[in-house]
Amino acid sequence: AQEQGSTPPGQAGSTVGYQVRLDAAITDTTRLTYLTVGILLRRLTSPTTVPGEVPLSDISTLILDEVHERDLNTDFCLAILRRVLVRNRHLKIILMSATNTPDLFYNYFLSEKLGLTPVIFQIPGRTFPVENMYLPEIEKLIQKRMSQQNPKSSEDKNSDESNNKPADDDVKDQELSPRALVGIDNAFIVSLVTYLVQTSTSKPQKEQSDKPSSNAILIFLPGRGEIDSLARLLIAEDKQLQSLEIHILHSAVPQSNQRLVFLPPAPGKTKVVLATNIAETSITIPDVSMVIDTARVKESRFHSTARIKELVTVWISRASATQRAGRAGRTGPGRCFRLYTPQFEQDCLLERTTPEILRTPLDELVLQACLLDEDRKDQLQIAAKANAGAEGGKQLPGIPPGTVPVDFLSKTPDPPPLESLIHACQHLLEIDAVEYVSGQDESLRVQLTPLGYHLSQLPMDAKIGKILIVGSILGCVEPALTVAASLSSTKKLFYNNPREEQKQIIENGFGGVGWRGGTVKGDCIGGVAAYEKWRAKPNPHQRFLFAKKKGLDHNVLTDMDHLRKQFCDCMIQAGFLHPEHNRQATK
Repeated sequence: AQEQGSTPPGQAGSTVGYQVRLDAAITDTTRLTYLTVGILLRRLTSPTTVPGEVPLSDISTLILDEVHERDLNTDFCLAILRRVLVRNRHLKIILMSATNTPDLFYNYFLSEKLGLTPVIFQIPGRTFPVENMYLPEIEKLIQKRMSQQNPKSSEDKNSDESNNKPADDDVKDQELSPRALVGIDNAFIVSLVTYLVQTSTSKPQKEQSDKPSSNAILIFLPGRGEIDSLARLLIAEDKQLQSLEIHILHSAVPQSNQRLVFLPPAPGKTKVVLATNIAETSITIPDVSMVIDTARVKESRFHSTARIKELVTVWISRASATQRAGRAGRTGPGRCFRLYTPQFEQDCLLERTTPEILRTPLDELVLQACLLDEDRKDQLQIAAKANAGAEGGKQLPGIPPGTVPVDFLSKTPDPPPLESLIHACQHLLEIDAVEYVSGQDESLRVQLTPLGYHLSQLPMDAKIGKILIVGSILGCVEPALTVAASLSSTKKLFYNNPREEQKQIIENGFGGVGWRGGTVKGDCIGGVAAYEKWRAKPNPHQRFLFAKKKGLDHNVLTDMDHLRKQFCDCMIQAGFLHPEHNRQATK
């Protein structure tokens, strides 16, 4: 929004705005708004305030970019928008993607019954040529062999997939990306970066001056831990080189720091950006001419029967590899260094990423479907009462109570497994988010409880949402936030070998000795005690030393801190906490 608007978003006269979570910059003069798919989904599922109101009547054109990523919210939005188009004939929906073939989406929206006929536009790309260099060539180039070699054949892929259980066996008809079980050779990447920097700075002065700012290096890594590990090695190496300007880019990096990656490096420096797949499609760094691709990404996996959710490192798809390579060809010719062999790419990388709706928990989607269906029935009841009054007390048509979630979600572009949907409904029944109306399995009809209604307003796992709602009602929201963040973490807070210091934290901390409720112990109580003592330290360095001394994972505690803030923002937005809660809690 800042790039596109001549006047900054939110200021008087600005025609470009944005909306992300609680941060919005929209005025009466705004004509173009950038927003996340999650915000769009909230708007589509929010109850209408005017009877008979046409959905999205104040919008002329809706653009959904990067639809090939197939995230959960996008697929659900498409299912809703297909119904919206029937009522709102003036709305234009544009689905955009640089890699995906349009057949799936064309066939999904094509309907003679609904009167929908999509149109396909193919716009030629204008990227510069990118040279792809694979592992054998890279090893010859820098005269060094990578220690952690990737699988070389489809047999390795099959053996790897056997390790995907139990979290992956819900997906019967869809192939999942194999897990990346071999580690990343950071020393090899450091050697490659050193070689690239030295060769680029050793070019003749005339050749350097042609494009002095287009020599940045973008390195794709799966997660924050891998980014931090490589960053430490590069910083140590730069003590000798004195020529690197290192930037880190992932979802937890503050927006002010994210903006730094777009700025040109200092004279005599080479910009090196360590990023997750956030840099694959979401943003474009203009001066990148070299990409190093480790072929790994973090992906959610879920086993609905065991209620096990994991964030695992898997191999990317070939479509993602193409996207990553394209980052090097935005402003001029570039090179992509792929840390795998062509044979590995052919045998082990899927053509496209498996849609998220097929491999993640569906509780939130079921709640959204119930909310949407209940609002639709309310509108039908209002319309029916109006017609009955106009026709002299005509009897209202019978509208069955509740919703059949399986029926609604089976209309998505790639319907989720029936077993996953049934387990999601059963889980929501267990936590009192929905109540039983009638039917069984695929015909199960449920309706939202008051708790379920509020959970549908929170973009998080239903169990986590219930912890936060009950915590706010009982006046213990701070420990509830910590417990929720701890349960949402995919890594253990306590190291495997407990130390005496850990025991003392649990014993003397929250819920320990001297607490009026008695001595209550357990992982959740221990996590609250550990986090509160860690957060009490005055600066990040002392927090790190405290965690190291006490046998705690500092990165997990940092992630918990970020999650608490996100959960707190969601609770403020839903009306359960005062807008000043964050500031008061910090004090």
